[in-house]
Amino acid sequence: METPVKRYLERWIVRGLGLVVLAGYGLFLALLLTNEDPLPPQGWPAAACLAVCLLGVGLTWRWERLGGRLVVGAAVALGAAMAYSGLITGLGVWAAGLGLAFPAPFWIVGGLALTQAASRTAREAP
Repeated sequence: METPVKRYLERWIVRGLGLVVLAGYGLFLALLLTNEDPLPPQGWPAAACLAVCLLGVGLTWRWERLGGRLVVGAAVALGAAMAYSGLITGLGVWAAGLGLAFPAPFWIVGGLALTQAASRTAREAP
């Protein structure tokens, strides 16, 4: 049975996980950009995709569907960028694992946001 408390908790679980991901990866991006050594060119695509992922996580607080779609799409691009960056720096086969593991929290948050938006739409449909 659908209750207001369940809907409230559902939304705040997505927000709480998003906040944890936003804080952790936001700190990572801030340290990456403010480091004494400049970011090498092979890291630019990954940093840009990470920034878009963080923007999408922020958007899920207000617009679950838009933010969820942006997070999932940018997480796919982030995985490809991380795999590319790993191959360029000489990780070899391990670059595929990096491309799958690094954006995993974004896939989780984006998927939960899209699920929450779909359940909200189903509740409001006549």
